[in-house]
Amino acid sequence: MEIVRVSDRGRYRVVSLNVEEMDFIRTKAIAEGVESTFTAEPPWVILDLANLRYIDSTGLNSLLTMSRKASGRGGELVIACENEMLLKFFEIANISPYLRVFKSIPDAERHVAHHISRGSDSEGLRKASESFQ
Repeated sequence: MEIVRVSDRGRYRVVSLNVEEMDFIRTKAIAEGVESTFTAEPPWVILDLANLRYIDSTGLNSLLTMSRKASGRGGELVIACENEMLLKFFEIANISPYLRVFKSIPDAERHVAHHISRGSDSEGLRKASESFQ
């Protein structure tokens, strides 16, 4: 089974995780799968967490690292997540200064499309991500 499924939407990609857990055991393979989609310049990626049920601190750190890599190349990795438990986890972890999280793929798509049309390079998010290091 593939860990990620990629849907190319032209100037951005939607990457869906095909796993239920993002923990110490799976995080490296997930990150490799997601980062392999960072081929466009700049990389604009929506990470769909619809199948994810659990994430630990290793997985959270990996999301932040992937976001930093995308923004460092002038793009952005954003999260689409409907799972209320995960959304609460992200809120408690206070990741919003470093990683944008949306409750649906359409919401994330509107954000990405808006920033692509403006020629945005996610400069503010990139600076915030750098300060997280």
